[in-house]
Amino acid sequence: PPNLANADPEKSCAEGRTVGHMEICTPICNKGFTPNETKLRCYDGAFLMPTFECIEDSCSAPPSAAVTNNAAGSTCLEGNSILPGKVCTPNCLPGHLPSVPSLSCSAGSLFPPKYQCIPEGCQVSSEKMCKEGQ
Repeated sequence: PPNLANADPEKSCAEGRTVGHMEICTPICNKGFTPNETKLRCYDGAFLMPTFECIEDSCSAPPSAAVTNNAAGSTCLEGNSILPGKVCTPNCLPGHLPSVPSLSCSAGSLFPPKYQCIPEGCQVSSEKMCKEGQ
């Protein structure tokens, strides 16, 4: 099928550019997209299901092994699966701040791909300061 968004116009079927009568087209989408149909059958020069769509993939939360000092559960407050166009909010242990405020999901990949939870520094207040030894 020609002119599909997020599919290679030269090879939108795994079987090639031409599919014979009663043969199957296995749809192919660009990286980060998945076809909404698994097979299209050609019948007398036309596909019985005329086309397919390439649906943008969701993103997986970074694995907990890749994030230092993350809180229990998912590394994203939104859960383990992030929808396209949405963000992953880092899930850090108390007393830790994320290296980035959020990670954006686009075509099955997070940007940036991971984050770190950095120990928070202490606030210094002149009122609470004391000299050493007092």
